[in-house]
Amino acid sequence: MRHSLATRLREEVDAGLALMVVTHDPDFLSTVATKAIFISDTIHAMTPAQASKAIASENPHAD
Repeated sequence: MRHSLATRLREEVDAGLALMVVTHDPDFLSTVATKAIFISDTIHAMTPAQASKAIASENPHAD
């Protein structure tokens, strides 16, 4: 279900929808996001791929 939702949201983003998503799911982030901000002790602007890796390393249950 999450993958279907992510795919649908990405289609909407590609069609011009502005979307802000907060997630701890690296796969969801990788599918939906075109830009990412990772917030831990500090705030980091990252690519979606970088943020997905950061989420996975901070959250052992993310996969």
